[in-house]
Amino acid sequence: MSFGWAAMSGAAINIIIAPWFDKRRGLAISLALNGASAGGVVIAPLLVFLIGRLNFAAALSCVAALMLAIVLPAAAFVLRHKHRDERDAVDEVCDPMRAQASAPVALAPPWRPSAVLRSSDFQSVSISFALGLMVQVGS
Repeated sequence: MSFGWAAMSGAAINIIIAPWFDKRRGLAISLALNGASAGGVVIAPLLVFLIGRLNFAAALSCVAALMLAIVLPAAAFVLRHKHRDERDAVDEVCDPMRAQASAPVALAPPWRPSAVLRSSDFQSVSISFALGLMVQVGS
């Protein structure tokens, strides 16, 4: 379950969805996150039902087969290669010649954990996620 959580947590869903959408990225990510939540609402009762009918191992095998039957064709249909002129910030780091040809980028100050921990941006995001997880785990 830990591998599944790491692969399909909110951060992973953002990372997976973001490269596919340029114009309506926010809508796409919100739909993906809602779909993941709806999947949790559907899968838990389905597992309980299947465990009651079959056994635990058979129920998990059925759900895994169902997941593969849905996810693999969907991924094959939706995944795409980048266009020639499309690139990420990582591409520029990996290809210094392309980075020199592009517009000059202002250098960011060095990353320091103490500065990040003191920033209001980090604190507001961390506190809201901590409260949400506290409610989720505590209930």
